[in-house]
Amino acid sequence: MTSPTYNEQASSFALWQEYVDPDATMSKAEFDAMGYDGRMTLLVETYGPEDDQEAKPAYHLGCYSG
Repeated sequence: MTSPTYNEQASSFALWQEYVDPDATMSKAEFDAMGYDGRMTLLVETYGPEDDQEAKPAYHLGCYSG
């Protein structure tokens, strides 16, 4: 099964919770305040360019401090 694209994850709080923040460390308000560009930046800085994603495990935001 293929994970949703970065665009899809950064655009949907439900997908963000499922694929990026399964431990629910980020509230909906924090997700919204971060903005789309901030979420995309976090994904790229965490996982690298989207083209390199197939073999990487899901990231958990437990170490993310905002």
